[in-house]
Amino acid sequence: MQDPVTKIDLKCLSAADIPAFLDLYEKLDDIKKPFLKPRSAEDLLSHLEAGMPLMGVYRNDILAAGALLTYPDPEYAAHTRHLEGYPLTPETAALQGVVSTEKGLFTTLVAFAKDLAATRGYSTLLAKVHDQNEGARSAFDKRGFQVFLTALDPQGGYKAHFFRAVTGGGATDAAVPLPQPAVGPLPPVPDLPGNLCQTEEPRPGW
Repeated sequence: MQDPVTKIDLKCLSAADIPAFLDLYEKLDDIKKPFLKPRSAEDLLSHLEAGMPLMGVYRNDILAAGALLTYPDPEYAAHTRHLEGYPLTPETAALQGVVSTEKGLFTTLVAFAKDLAATRGYSTLLAKVHDQNEGARSAFDKRGFQVFLTALDPQGGYKAHFFRAVTGGGATDAAVPLPQPAVGPLPPVPDLPGNLCQTEEPRPGW
């Protein structure tokens, strides 16, 4: 008997997908869940309404992985609180709230995020990882991300590592260097939401 064919679909999610996205968090084990910022339906809807991508990976029509791609767009200042502490420049986007409930989909999700960020004109993708989240640190390290900054999270007060990877879009890292202080609180920077998978004109700026 042949194994069933696995169908993988990458999507920019809509409001209709929010319940499934929230269910991903509930499926996490007690080791992973504490490292993720709790998200509400209102948070995710706000993210979408601000024009930010909410990404998902469907396996056989079931949402199995998801994340938020956030841009520091001053037009949505009210939503930028989610990026507080991120050392962003106009050429960088942030990958947040990464959840994967099945083996192998983290790689697919990260590649999708890089492609979306590049399409929007962002040259660099950032991710913030709790110092004690060894699994996530190893996962990003194995997928082309490098730690460029260690600092205290201004909201949680914990030691966080900021990873970055080049997307292939926009200007290069050399053209837009990111700040690299040692350890300490960072100045507040904006955060935003998402549902735009289509190609648009490039816009500036876990």
